[in-house]
Amino acid sequence: MHEEPIFATAVILDAISPRAFRAELPNGKPIVAHLPRRNAALADSIHPGTRARVALTPFDFDKGRIEGLESPETEAARLTHPRENPKPSSPPDRAAYLPSRDARGR
Repeated sequence: MHEEPIFATAVILDAISPRAFRAELPNGKPIVAHLPRRNAALADSIHPGTRARVALTPFDFDKGRIEGLESPETEAARLTHPRENPKPSSPPDRAAYLPSRDARGR
């Protein structure tokens, strides 16, 4: 059975190894965040204080996989993304669905 990961933003505290880091979630919980090989190029960009997007499994909230780095622009875009913060939709314009009429009104 495959469970969907839980995504969160973590702040990197310090490096444990070249691809493993101590990080802290927004609720204050410390985790170990690791960098997968496909994102190994990000290792030089990760320093204490860096905000990273991490994926946690529902089975173990002590470890997380670093999916990418967050910048202030990225975070602002994520908070205003229409799928995550849907705006109430207005009803569609009825005129768009009415058939067009010719000059004689038919």
